[in-house]
Amino acid sequence: MNTILHIVNSSLASRSAPNPLELMAETDAILFIEDGVYSTLPTAANQSLLAKTTAGLYVLIPDLQARGFEPQGTLDFVNAVDYDGFVDLTAKFDVCMSW
Repeated sequence: MNTILHIVNSSLASRSAPNPLELMAETDAILFIEDGVYSTLPTAANQSLLAKTTAGLYVLIPDLQARGFEPQGTLDFVNAVDYDGFVDLTAKFDVCMSW
């Protein structure tokens, strides 16, 4: 079975497209980039949505900072990565899928 890194560039709350959380396997992960970083902020809606997944959750630090946020301001179970971490994630997973 292929493992998938889902790269999400828009907030899950504002998506009209399918929600990647509904299509993920336990071995998959999500990396939030661009406006997708808003999904990692500690709101009740984000907490409720993301706490349901057993997949790895990551956020790109430069995109957080570009929007005025810091990694310590995200949900506790989201892992912050820099560009090197982004590259490491793409190498770790068999497939990368952008949403």
